[in-house]
Amino acid sequence: MEETVVNKLENEEGIDIAEILHALLSKIVWILLAAIIFAAGAFGYTKLMVTPVYNSTITIYFNHDNMSSAGDITIATYYAQDYAKLIKKRPVLERAIDDLGLDMTYGELASRINVAIEEQSRVLDITVTDADPATAKKIADGVATATKQMMEELMGGERAIIWGDASLPNAPVSPSAARNAILAAFVGVLLAAAVVIVIYLYDDKLRTAENIEKTLGLTVFASIPSQLADVASSDGIDKEKTEEEDA
Repeated sequence: MEETVVNKLENEEGIDIAEILHALLSKIVWILLAAIIFAAGAFGYTKLMVTPVYNSTITIYFNHDNMSSAGDITIATYYAQDYAKLIKKRPVLERAIDDLGLDMTYGELASRINVAIEEQSRVLDITVTDADPATAKKIADGVATATKQMMEELMGGERAIIWGDASLPNAPVSPSAARNAILAAFVGVLLAAAVVIVIYLYDDKLRTAENIEKTLGLTVFASIPSQLADVASSDGIDKEKTEEEDA
């Protein structure tokens, strides 16, 4: 079988793209069926087996006294950057765990928190991820409060303002069943197409005069249409039956 593939590649200047496309189009139903099966499997698995997670975000704004000068604004910006680095430190999160009565370790809580601040900005966002939306909101509020209290105890003065309460998420951020289904369908198409191409490359049947000339180096002088071959074959069978009956 491997010799067939080698001969096919040696006797042709290159792989016939048109024939490959024809082979793919001839199996388009199976390729689409593979895409549907993969997509349905991924969608069902995502819905039934994967636990959705929710994000809750709370915002902290930083100021410096009345910020009467550009220097005050710059100092407040530095405060925001310092807070962003300190929020996920052990002392802050352990206080949040104690205040909220959470049944988790410092590492577990740290892994659920993301802190975002734009460059030269005095606005800081704390985002908490959890499988329960209410818990995500509760933790976000608790972490923001613990951070503000601890930093003010250490540095003195009120420099951080918690901008309202954390948001209560009403839709999960992941996983996306639709996105997974689309990706799975794409994978199904690729795999099915790969199988069709491999079968085509390993197919040693000579179906056309051109295949015979390229593969065997022989010249075809005549060919019988498949319809006539079928009729001739049918006539031969009928003749044999007639002779058997006469006998």
